[in-house]
Amino acid sequence: MSADTLRYDEKIGLMTGVRRASRGTRVYSDKDLARLRFIRRAQKMGFNLAEIAKLLTLRESPRKAKPQVQGLARQKLNEI
Repeated sequence: MSADTLRYDEKIGLMTGVRRASRGTRVYSDKDLARLRFIRRAQKMGFNLAEIAKLLTLRESPRKAKPQVQGLARQKLNEI
């Protein structure tokens, strides 16, 4: 993943709270890396950035979001 992609994901809010080292370089936690992997997998599955942002929001409380996530997945399958 390129540095430009990482910066863009942070700029548009897909990546939040990324820690910075003393020189300003980004330091990614395991949670950050899992989030980045989720974003990339969703892109490979054909979700656009707006849809991914919604999925990330829903991912924060999976039990409540299950029907919505299933609906988005069904919609994406229909588009494909």
